[in-house]
Amino acid sequence: MSKSIVFHIYNPGDPSVGIFPFSDKITITSENGDFLDEQDFVDFMCSALSECYDNARVITDENYQEMLKAEEKALNETYGNGDVENEKAS
Repeated sequence: MSKSIVFHIYNPGDPSVGIFPFSDKITITSENGDFLDEQDFVDFMCSALSECYDNARVITDENYQEMLKAEEKALNETYGNGDVENEKAS
């Protein structure tokens, strides 16, 4: 049984020096379902991917989902319980 770990990569960029914002998603799959010491593997991959992507922020899918929920909660607190999707777009 295989197991996958999803990494989300985000760099807000710095347009003043010509670095544009970008994001990416990378999935690493172990066909035998075992990453040995999974937390060490995750920490290593986050560090390696951050270095490869110009010191971008790298987080796992679980943490990414938590971050999205926190951002949505903050938007709701800022703009009320209106149409959050429209507020995000503006």
